[in-house]
Amino acid sequence: MVNHCIAALAASSLSIALATGAAHAQSNLGFNTLHLDATASDDDRPAREAMVRLDIAITGHHGLQGDVGLADYDSGTVGYIGGHLYMVPTEGQKYGLFALVEDVDDEAVTSAQIGIEGLFSLGDHAVLDARAGLGRVDPSGLDYIFAGIGLDYALSDAVSVSGHLTVADYEETAFAARSAGLTLAARYAVPGSGAVLTAGLRHDRLTGRDGAPDETGAFLTVGWQIGGDNGARRGLRDRPFRPARPLDSLWRRDLVF
Repeated sequence: MVNHCIAALAASSLSIALATGAAHAQSNLGFNTLHLDATASDDDRPAREAMVRLDIAITGHHGLQGDVGLADYDSGTVGYIGGHLYMVPTEGQKYGLFALVEDVDDEAVTSAQIGIEGLFSLGDHAVLDARAGLGRVDPSGLDYIFAGIGLDYALSDAVSVSGHLTVADYEETAFAARSAGLTLAARYAVPGSGAVLTAGLRHDRLTGRDGAPDETGAFLTVGWQIGGDNGARRGLRDRPFRPARPLDSLWRRDLVF
């Protein structure tokens, strides 16, 4: 069921983007960008992920981004649907609210999280992103809080490097731990096209009563952007928010299925 729903939503997003692309050329409202990404990781617990992000301008200063995706782990497949309602009061600020729901295929397990997030330009080359939120896993009733911060720095019009840190705290009778995930990546936007290549390293740490050994791995993302500017120095309106998935390190370890 999860796979069918996600596929249908992805197809709908693509149809909307193609249908409104012509209108976008004449107006700053409506369709803004569509991002298609496929990621594969190489480590002790390999994962594969496909994601679609559609951004729509509601007004000249407000927008809505929708996320749909599938993450395939050795222990199972997780589908997710998310949304970001944001405002862009100036060219250097983009912030708002987000919500995301995850569902484990063939299992009666779901998670939901909400929070606040923002992107902030630091001069002509750097962008800071930050978020904080809370969530819950059912039917186990596991509650958690999380926060993340990242920095993206443009080395040229096509190349940028980034680092992101996400921390989460899970405190329940059945499960108690704290996670910290660090991602370092390099991004290349192929000139004259919508193609984007991203390669990086991730390191996950899970400590506390129910902690687990650290995990480190590499990943590669192949993406394509329709609409807007996909270069390293693109404006915040063309720069999508990352999906809030603080449970990724737990899904990988099969700890909340």
